Amino acid sequence: MNAVNIEVRPRPPYEGLDLGFIMAARWFLKLWGLWAVTALPAGCIALLLFYKTPVWGGMLFWWLKPVFETPLLYWVSRKVFNEDPRIQPMLRNMAGILKPQLVRRLTTRRLSLSRSFFMPVMLLENMRGNAYRLRTGILGRNQSAGVVLTCICFLFEGVIYFSVLGLCQLMIPQSFDVSLFDAFFGSGTASQVASHILGIFAMSLVAPFYICAGFALYLSRRTSLEAWDIEMNFKRLIKRKKAGQTRKNHGATLAAILLACGMMLVLGVSDLKASGRKSPQTAKQIITDVLAHEDFGREETVTHWKLKDIFKNREKKNLEFPNFFQAFAEFMSMAIKPLIWAVCGTLAVFMGYYLVKYARGDRGLSKGKKTTPAQELFGLKISADTLPEDIPAETAAFIDTRDFRAALSLLYRGTLYRLVFEELIDIPKSATEGECIRLVEKNTDPETAVFFKSLTGVWLKLAYGHIRPERQTIESLCAQWQGLYGSNPRA
Repeated sequence: MNAVNIEVRPRPPYEGLDLGFIMAARWFLKLWGLWAVTALPAGCIALLLFYKTPVWGGMLFWWLKPVFETPLLYWVSRKVFNEDPRIQPMLRNMAGILKPQLVRRLTTRRLSLSRSFFMPVMLLENMRGNAYRLRTGILGRNQSAGVVLTCICFLFEGVIYFSVLGLCQLMIPQSFDVSLFDAFFGSGTASQVASHILGIFAMSLVAPFYICAGFALYLSRRTSLEAWDIEMNFKRLIKRKKAGQTRKNHGATLAAILLACGMMLVLGVSDLKASGRKSPQTAKQIITDVLAHEDFGREETVTHWKLKDIFKNREKKNLEFPNFFQAFAEFMSMAIKPLIWAVCGTLAVFMGYYLVKYARGDRGLSKGKKTTPAQELFGLKISADTLPEDIPAETAAFIDTRDFRAALSLLYRGTLYRLVFEELIDIPKSATEGECIRLVEKNTDPETAVFFKSLTGVWLKLAYGHIRPERQTIESLCAQWQGLYGSNPRA
């Protein structure tokens, strides 16, 4: 993450969505083409499989949307971090790009309203099971923008669909009594195929914005939780310091250019003031000559579009409801019926799964069930064999030699060992320091939570900010640790 194509800083959720829309507009053609590479063949296959009932082909294509969105997320996730992803290598590796957790994305997680927000957790962080649920629970806490994004993009697909139909209807001359709405929502096979094709077109226009906005929302959330912007600012400061001497050399040149431009402006203004002024009589004659020119007073014919007269050849009192609404209602009933069955089937599978799970007494993430404790967190080894017998004494020895980093590291690792192996707090390997603090506050007593928060704050300042603490601070933390846990880590 040494270089990025966007400004990395904490953003409110809806500002993150705006950033995603800007990214999609900037890279739209490449994303649109990448979507078409996987979507168009799938759309043709779906129509061939259900050529007698194209509405089922349309439903199958809609259900497979996560497959078509995966290459877009892969490309954007690399483009944002200043890489140059090539389309040809992506096409050769398309099977590997689409494969991760494909079955889950098309079954249990298909109907998630925050799909674009959580897709990076599955595909980029490659998390699954309990780690995925914990991660998405932290990222999605008090976040509704992902659900709003899904609803808005679904509505925009409908708007594009009907807008294209309406535009084509306006292009038909009034002398032809043809209604595209009646044709598209009819029960014929040709009309359903045409509707399916138009639906694919609407999805293709919305998909880049949906994926980019979801990924930008994910980046904004992780920046707020993990302070990516601070790391990037440190790297920019180092780069700026190296380039400082070069800027000084350019400063003198820029000042000279600005001085020359200023002199030219002053000279231009002086010449303008020196020019002669016209007398009132001369100005009046010039105005008369201008008005006498052919550009004034001429006639021209202007044509414009006009809405069709829907009351032509019929009485307003006997106006009937448009026929296409009845056809549209029949079409929607055919389209929604498979969706209802799919939702009911998915709910039935979930209910059966959890009934069996509870019947066996398996309560998922209950207190009695624990995953295998992590042996390493944040790059620090926390197993018992990596810690000394007497942590406070070893810490005091490091303090005497003024090796404050080793002293704090030992206290921090010893505390993590106690929390994970003694108090059995399930801290996943993917957790950040901030997430770890929240887990400790939730699962331990207030005294331990306050100590761990203070220790973590001092450790982060030293480890990442290189802010050296006072000796008294470390000695105080060491005394608090001994008061909480004693000396032996295996006790």
